[in-house]
Amino acid sequence: MRFLLDGTTGLLGRNLLFEIIKQNLNNLDNIEIIILGKESGGICLECRMDEIILNDGFDYLNLDRNSDYFSYIKSRIKFIEFDLTKPNLGLCPDDIQFLRKEKIDYFFHIAALSSFFDTPEIINQLNLINIEGTKHLLNLVKEINVNHFIYISSAYSAGAFQKEIYPDFINKTNIFRNPYERTKLEAELYLIDFAKKENMNFKIYRITTISGRLIENEIGSINKFDVFYGWGLYFLKLKMKLIKNSENIYSEPYEIKLRIQVHPANMMNIIPVDYGAKLLYYSVNDNLKNKNFHLVNDFDISTHLATKMILDTLNIQGYSFVEKEPEVKNQFEKFYYRTVGKIFTPYIIDPPLHYNNDNLKGIIKDNNLVCPEMNETNFQKLLDYAKKHNFGIAE
Repeated sequence: MRFLLDGTTGLLGRNLLFEIIKQNLNNLDNIEIIILGKESGGICLECRMDEIILNDGFDYLNLDRNSDYFSYIKSRIKFIEFDLTKPNLGLCPDDIQFLRKEKIDYFFHIAALSSFFDTPEIINQLNLINIEGTKHLLNLVKEINVNHFIYISSAYSAGAFQKEIYPDFINKTNIFRNPYERTKLEAELYLIDFAKKENMNFKIYRITTISGRLIENEIGSINKFDVFYGWGLYFLKLKMKLIKNSENIYSEPYEIKLRIQVHPANMMNIIPVDYGAKLLYYSVNDNLKNKNFHLVNDFDISTHLATKMILDTLNIQGYSFVEKEPEVKNQFEKFYYRTVGKIFTPYIIDPPLHYNNDNLKGIIKDNNLVCPEMNETNFQKLLDYAKKHNFGIAE
């Protein structure tokens, strides 16, 4: 069986890679994994993945770091440098010939730009990577034999216009909270049209907010501190600027007069990445007739509670919650609503939404999958890992 993945240096991609290896540890000779990626900072794709597999991967697999076993795992992986922004993906003829060699059973397109900013430069990159990059990949699909094409989209591309959102719901309002959501939906629509014309098997998975692991080792493990982690990172950096003794950054309390706009009933849907990888693996290996799915947690966490826990972890006091953005703002509030508040406020000012995942319930039951509840205990585990790594500062 041949798997092709991009985005494996990212959060979901690497955990899906680990899950594929974990599920096939006893018959690795029967699988081949092809990884599309690129160098970063002068470090080649294979070198980047070596570090990821040997460290984070062996934690996930619960294996001792054995060089022979590492070599064995790597023998089942082919690394191909590519660039989503180029029409031919930057692939050389030998790479394309290799991909044509045999049928690819599962092609996972996970790589994307996930920035919520709306500057002209970011919008251009979002269009280039998320939309044009998907088109470039589908042009490649025409040249090779792919059995199933799996696209990872965003649950938030559906917007916030109804209480229950089904996996195949299409946001036709052209109203989005940021350009990222729009580009993910546009890529979905292009894929659907392409699949009809080419008679291609495909599945679209819309995922909500992804967190660190809560099943596999290391608990809390995450490689990029964004989304709600990024909100905490903002306040950690702010606190570092405001107090003199950064060595006691967590133990020393600091008061920040800030009124945070949030709907009193707003909830956050956060899915642990290892659970998401497992559900993704099991469901694509099943002959499901549906084409659209939500990768979500069955248990939301109150935004009030999550926000309080983040600020408590940072030992920040003096904040309060309000339902409307303050008209007259103090210095902290002006900066907050101009920066991180501009990004996250649109997600926390609405009543709770429900992302329907009924079409995955059978897979969850048949494979005895249990999604870790995003309760106070588990959310604190995520924050403890983030605190241990200073929310990614200087890592």
